[in-house]
Amino acid sequence: MGHHKAQISMEYMIIIGFVIFAILVPAFLILFSSTNNSVSSSVNTQKINDLGKGLTDDAKKMYYLGIYSKETSKYEVPVNVKDMFVLRINDLNRDYYYFGVYVDDGRNPKVYTFLSDVPLTSDLSDNNVKLDSAHTLFSLVKECTLPDYTCDFYNFTNTTTKPGMKNFKIETVLTSDGVKSSIVPVLQ
Repeated sequence: MGHHKAQISMEYMIIIGFVIFAILVPAFLILFSSTNNSVSSSVNTQKINDLGKGLTDDAKKMYYLGIYSKETSKYEVPVNVKDMFVLRINDLNRDYYYFGVYVDDGRNPKVYTFLSDVPLTSDLSDNNVKLDSAHTLFSLVKECTLPDYTCDFYNFTNTTTKPGMKNFKIETVLTSDGVKSSIVPVLQ
C-alpha cells in the first residue's frame, strides 16, 4: 500500500512540475520579449531625436553663419524609418519649417517633427530629394489636413532611410523666397 501512495505522490509532483513549467516558460518569454521591445523602441526614439534635433540645430548654426556657409554632419538613421523630409507648413500668415521622420514598425506608425527656428529647404536638383505637395503623410500631420494650411514635403529618397550612419549636407542658400538653410542627404 505504501508503494502505491508513493507512486501517486510522484506522479502528482511530475504533473504539478510540468504545469508550472508550461506556465512559467511562456510567461518568462513574453516578459523578456516585451522588455526587449521596450528597450529597442526607447533606443530607436533616442536616435530619432538625436537626428532631428541635431539637423535642425546644424541648420540654425549655418543660417546664422551666413550665406554660403556649409558643413556635412553625420547622424545615425535607426531601424523602421520609412521617410525623412523637410516640411514647410503655411497657415496663410506665416511659414513654419520642420524636419520630419516617419517611423513604421508595423504596429504603431508615427511622425516625429522637429520645429526649426530658421527657414528650411532642400536641394531639388539633387536626385535624393523630391518635392511632394500631396504626400501620403498629410493624414499624419494634423495641420496638413486643415483647409487654411498648405504643406510642402521635401522627401529624401528611400536609400537615405536605410539604417546606419548617414551624411547630411547643411548649407545656407539664397532662394527666390529669401535665405534658407538647406538639408540634403549625401549618399556614399
